[in-house]
Amino acid sequence: MDPRYARNVPALSEAECELLRRKRVLVVGCGGLGGHLIDMLARIGIGSLRVVDGDAFEPSNLNRQLLSEVSLLGVGKAQTAAERVRRVNPNVAVHAVGEFLTEENAAALLTDCDAVLDGLDNIQSRQILANACERAGIPLIYGAVNGWVAQAAISCPGDHLIDLLYPDGAELKNKSVLSFTPALCASMQVSLCVKFLTDRPVRTGTLYFFDLLNQDFQKFVCHAGIEKTSAVAIFQKLQSGINLTVVHQNMRCKTFQFKPDFQELVLDGVSVEENQG
Repeated sequence: MDPRYARNVPALSEAECELLRRKRVLVVGCGGLGGHLIDMLARIGIGSLRVVDGDAFEPSNLNRQLLSEVSLLGVGKAQTAAERVRRVNPNVAVHAVGEFLTEENAAALLTDCDAVLDGLDNIQSRQILANACERAGIPLIYGAVNGWVAQAAISCPGDHLIDLLYPDGAELKNKSVLSFTPALCASMQVSLCVKFLTDRPVRTGTLYFFDLLNQDFQKFVCHAGIEKTSAVAIFQKLQSGINLTVVHQNMRCKTFQFKPDFQELVLDGVSVEENQG
């Protein structure tokens, strides 16, 4: 076994490390989330990475994006990500694609991949990626951040999780990202990815929500078999603290106040869990 992976064991078995070495993963977006995703995947020993981003670094990236440096302003993010992977772990085959994700190139980008990680920062691209994963039969490991909050999930074909999170007409407003929020979100995404790739049990269709300002952790479990047209839409801009507003397709709102202990509610096919502490 390569000594660089010695500390993976026994949390991962040697057989699981070898399994990861044979896997191919696509990361779309090489910015705040993507930089952490790519670094973690390379270090744990994913065999092949395809990294996609048509953007270049600018000064506003420096507060949070792991791959950004003053000397790299104006340099392409995908190119920079690939170069970092080669420095960190030359055993990883990495292919940089300096393009933005579109309807036209999505299918080709997913070719031969075992899993896809979402490092995107806008709803339209995320929906394109989710639809492409659905058609290709490939799981999407979703992540999003805003200010102090982060959320992550693994969505397998048939879950339609992105449709539940981002109903028609949803838009992100007042976006901000702190230095630490993407690192937490990416850690959750990579842990879900590693579990999936090593055939460990994962809870698909489950949204993990982190409120770092209040140190709260919530799980939203979307049960299988929900009809897409009647599913509950949970907006990305979730309330901080323990107030949760769930908005139905017909726009009737219901708000639940959670007690400071663990409990689960089921609402129109969506189970809401919270664990505070």
